[in-house]
Parts: sequence; C-alpha cells; structure tokens
Amino acid sequence: MIFEIWRPIVGYEGIYAISDLGRVRRELKGKRTFVGKIIKQSQDRQGYLRVGLTKNKICKTIKIHKIVASAFLGICPKGITVNHKDGIKANCRLSNLEYITYRENNLHAFKFGLNVSNKGEKHVRAKLTEEEVVSIRSEYASGNILQGNLALKYSVSISTIERILSNRIWKHILEARMKQEKAVA
Repeated sequence: MIFEIWRPIVGYEGIYAISDLGRVRRELKGKRTFVGKIIKQSQDRQGYLRVGLTKNKICKTIKIHKIVASAFLGICPKGITVNHKDGIKANCRLSNLEYITYRENNLHAFKFGLNVSNKGEKHVRAKLTEEEVVSIRSEYASGNILQGNLALKYSVSISTIERILSNRIWKHILEARMKQEKAVA
C-alpha cells in the first residue's frame, strides 16, 4: 500500500493540499465540492501537468511540478528552476523533482534529448518546408521569376521571400548544403 504525504499548497493554505505523488485535493468545503476531493489535472502544450486553483473567487492555473517542489523542497530560489530527473514532464512525484540552475537544466534537457531543434519546418510558425525553400532559392537564381510571383506561388509575403533569399531566415539549409558540397569535393 502506498502512503501519500500531504502538505498545504503555498498561497492556498487551508484550501488545497498537494501530495508527494503530485495529486491535489480540496481541504475546504465549497460550493459544489467537498473536503478531500481530488482535483482533476490537465496537460499543457509542452506536456506539463497543471491544475486550476480558486481563491477569493479568482482561479489561477499552476503547474503541478512547481506546487510539489515549493511544498516539499521550499520556495524556489532566484536563478533556480525545477527539474524532472527522468525527463518526463508529467511525472510530478517528489522523488523525480529537484532544484537546479537553468544552465544545469538545459544540459539535462540535451542529455535526455528533450531540446528539439525549432529551426526550419520544425518551427511552430513555419509555413514552408525545407524542400520549398530550396526551390525558392533555385527558381530565383535562374532569373525567370520575380520575388512577388514566388510569394504568390508559395503563399507567403514578399518580405519572407526576400529574407529567404538574403539568408536572414532558413540559413541552416544553406549551411548544410555548403557542408555537403565540401564533403563531396
């Protein structure tokens, strides 16, 4: 049988409690709720678990790992962040959390392969593929098409085409091509 250790949630003492397993429960009776009720959690886009806590009729969404850390490890010092030791953002058990510096956290993320490149078509706002960018550059280099026509063809702005052609964006594709050419030569 697993025993949970419960502590008051910092800033919500007497209203909610958090367990060392990352579960949140109600500590104060309220409208349409009861003492001991386990509060439902959701996952944000980055994969972190979060919960909505209400105090004085104001609801605030807080990440579970931060609640667990502050309740069991103490208030997070300046320049420090909460790290998930196993790299799994949804594992908010106390045994999986620790305070480390931002630098250490970044190194940890690279070690676990959590820092995925956000360049090129992997970027959240990317409208073009790498193949399309290569085509844009070669079509323009041929001299048979204007920037405005390329913008229409690929459904992007003229300024996007100009930034591609001047290597202010999608520069990594050009660098990769140059490396390939050097390797062949």
